[in-house]
Amino acid sequence: MTELHLNEPSTSVEAATEVLDGYWENANPKPIASYYKIRGIVRRCMDAEYRADEIIQALHNTDTFTLPAIEFALRSARKKAVPSVNRRIWKPDTTTVPLPADQALNQIRMIRNNDG
Repeated sequence: MTELHLNEPSTSVEAATEVLDGYWENANPKPIASYYKIRGIVRRCMDAEYRADEIIQALHNTDTFTLPAIEFALRSARKKAVPSVNRRIWKPDTTTVPLPADQALNQIRMIRNNDG
């Protein structure tokens, strides 16, 4: 069986407390999980370079205050935020069919004759 060894978080307790307090003041109902346990999860999220607003939103969107649940909420939010490369972002209102070359040249000549 493989053991998992996590490194000590590099984010300060103070920085994690500030982010967690941003969530905690608006949380309703308050989580049953320990404030200190959730702060430890917030530190891990910050070490993984998630922004404070992403972490707070993930805390609001999760039903379970575990590292896998918070990570799932964070990753899901990022997937929704980034548009897919395969998805068409803009679609024109109308489609235009290119003019045949002789008609296009005639229109250009008419425009030039009217301007000059």
